[in-house]
Parts: sequence; structure tokens; C-alpha cells
Amino acid sequence: MRAHGAEPPGTSGRGAESGRSAARDLAHATRTCRDAGAAAAMFAAHFAGWQTVVTLGSAVTAFVFSAAVGLLFGIWPAKRAAKLDPIDALRYE
Repeated sequence: MRAHGAEPPGTSGRGAESGRSAARDLAHATRTCRDAGAAAAMFAAHFAGWQTVVTLGSAVTAFVFSAAVGLLFGIWPAKRAAKLDPIDALRYE
């Protein structure tokens, strides 16, 4: 058990360190989405009786498109929100 006020190594007590935490979160989200997408596709194909063929090109295209959408609609608003004063951001809502 940590003493009151003691912070774990690598943290500043003001939230997550931006570089490492963002990279770790991005890697985790990528793995989770990849695995969930693959499981959902196999589940749907199995129960619908579809014959599926996945080529390397279609997999790369799907990954690039999904990554672009995720980065655009995930990181962009998060960066905008990080620049706001927390009190003003809460007051806005």
C-alpha cells in the first residue's frame, strides 16, 4: 500500500504522461478492435452461412481505413479537450 500522496513511478500526479500513456492506450485499442472485429466477422459469417475469403490487400485496406477514422475522431477531439481548463470545460456542459 502506498503512502498518502505518493505517486507511482513514471507519473507526475497531474494525469497520465502524454507520450507513453497515449502510445500504450493506442496499442491496446488497436489490439482490442482488431480482435473484436475478427471475432464479429467470423461469428456473422458462420451464422449467416457466408463463404468468406480474406485477402492481404483487403485486410490492409480495412486496417488503414479504420486506423485513419480512429485517429481522426479519437485523437483530434482528445487533443482539443486537453488544451481546455478543466473548470471551464465542466462549466460549459
